[in-house]
Amino acid sequence: VIHGMEVGRPPALDLGAEKRLQAFLRDAISEGLLQSAHDVSDGGLAVALAECCIAGNIGVHADCHAVNALELFGERTATAVVSVHSTQEEAIQSLLNRHNMAFSRFGEVLTHESGNWLFITNSGPDIDLPVARLREAYEGAIPRMMRS
Repeated sequence: VIHGMEVGRPPALDLGAEKRLQAFLRDAISEGLLQSAHDVSDGGLAVALAECCIAGNIGVHADCHAVNALELFGERTATAVVSVHSTQEEAIQSLLNRHNMAFSRFGEVLTHESGNWLFITNSGPDIDLPVARLREAYEGAIPRMMRS
């Protein structure tokens, strides 16, 4: 639900794109190129980034000005967020090209010294939340509902 509205249809499944993504991810993992990978599905890019922060106890700064609200919060197929060490950028680009995969570089993982925060700048209000707050909301949702 975005802006209090439920509209539209689920995204179409492109099996060819999904197959290319899975092959790329398998190869990137076997070649030791990825630090992490997470699907972009329920909740879109923003939720995927939040889940990455929670799982890795890390922060992320993402510049999503080129991303619209539907991409930021909507379901996607055949899409993943990956983190790559800067020394592996050329190798990952080469692998993406071999698999005919598009990509966008839009952020960086924050070190623990920078703080565990999720910063997403975009054309709407920025998202600026501590990972501890994200974790409490994510892990506490079902217990809160059970108490109600």
